[in-house]
Amino acid sequence: MAGLLDDPARRRALAGIALAVGATLTFTASTVAAVFSYEGGGEPLAAISARYVGAMLVFVPLLHFTGIGLALPRRERLISLALGGLAAIQAYCLYTSIAHIAVGLTFAIFYIYPILVALIAIAFRQDRITPAIAVGLVVAFTGLILVFDVTGEGPNLWGSLLAIGAAISWSILVIASGGVLRTQDPRLFTFHLQISAGLIYLAICLIAGDVALPQTVKGWAGLITLPLFYAVSMLGFFGAIALIGSIRASLLMNLEPVFSIAAGFLILGQVLTPLQLAGAALVIGAVLAVRIEEARPGAQDADSG
Repeated sequence: MAGLLDDPARRRALAGIALAVGATLTFTASTVAAVFSYEGGGEPLAAISARYVGAMLVFVPLLHFTGIGLALPRRERLISLALGGLAAIQAYCLYTSIAHIAVGLTFAIFYIYPILVALIAIAFRQDRITPAIAVGLVVAFTGLILVFDVTGEGPNLWGSLLAIGAAISWSILVIASGGVLRTQDPRLFTFHLQISAGLIYLAICLIAGDVALPQTVKGWAGLITLPLFYAVSMLGFFGAIALIGSIRASLLMNLEPVFSIAAGFLILGQVLTPLQLAGAALVIGAVLAVRIEEARPGAQDADSG
């Protein structure tokens, strides 16, 4: 073991893997925290607002004391702030979805986004259709049919559509963010997303006037810890990108649906049917297969991370 750690490149790779897996676990924890908030009487608007505003408060001192600073060039700053609006839509869809359907189902559906990113890149002639993508689409679609359990009652339709909306909006954001992420620190880009998305939700809260907050200790614990878990997950994810690259970091993040299904069962008491579990496995497997294919030497990295 000591010999393995003597190699700086291996240490770097292991550290990147650890950060990515840690980011996956903490993002799953932030989702569970949101569910605790809902169960305590809070509404998605409160959870999303806490996520962005709280994470922004965490990012400011971290970026400052690590010497990165807070400023982006004017053009990149405006693009990042504008994309914060898209991030706000994605967060609404994702967090409202988990208020209607099981966490595992939400993320099994949401994680079709890497394939959607590839399709968008193909549509704009940034990439081309490959056999892996074509097969992945068919397998993922088959998996979604099972996830929706079309032979039975199936999950809540509105919750499922929201998860699809989250996948679509995040896919567009990933493609659109490519120009900024090629030249700027991803952490600064993420921080500026928090600013505009946080301001949007603060404005919505002021307009709504009466935002339902949790009424239990467990609910408040979820609301308070949610932005902390979220901020740690973002820092871990972008730290992993710096160490092992965006493709490998994103590939490891595809473990999240597995962790979400496990957390839904072990912590939240959410049970999926055998067909839905099989469908989730097909969706996750299809996405992983496509990402592994993309990670081959010479393959184009369509995902900006």
